[in-house]
Formats: sequence, C-alpha cells, structure tokens
Amino acid sequence: MVEVTCPKSGFAFSVFKRVFKEFGPPAAIRTDIGQPFASPNALFGLSKLMVWRLRLGIRIERMHLMLKTETAKPAAFNFLQ
Repeated sequence: MVEVTCPKSGFAFSVFKRVFKEFGPPAAIRTDIGQPFASPNALFGLSKLMVWRLRLGIRIERMHLMLKTETAKPAAFNFLQ
C-alpha cells in the first residue's frame, strides 16, 4: 500500500523534532489517531510520523478511548449527592 501524505505531516515532523531536541522524547504521546498520526491507506494504518515515533520508543496512547473510559463511568457516591 502507498501512504497518502498529509499536508500537516511535514509541519508535525519539524515541530516534534524541535521539541524532542530541546526537551527529549517523551515516554508516551496521547493521540486521536487522526492525520498526521495515522494513514488509512498505509500499511497497518501507520503514518510515517507514527512509525518514526515508534522507532524512537515512544508509546502511543489512544486519547479518545482513555477519555471515554475515564469519564463515561457512573459517578461514585459522595456526600454532595
């Protein structure tokens, strides 16, 4: 499969490189897995940016799934109820 290049990917690469150079790479990055982080036409749906980050050893965390699991739970009992 051939990856369709997202116009934002070049900008994203330059920003990540600059930030990683100044602060070092993070252990993980939360993402919505949209462009430029994923590419539906690429092998396994991974964009060049995502592959690069995985090669750096950066874990990819799914932000929307995490947000949903943390906020969609019923509220626990508290004294204000």
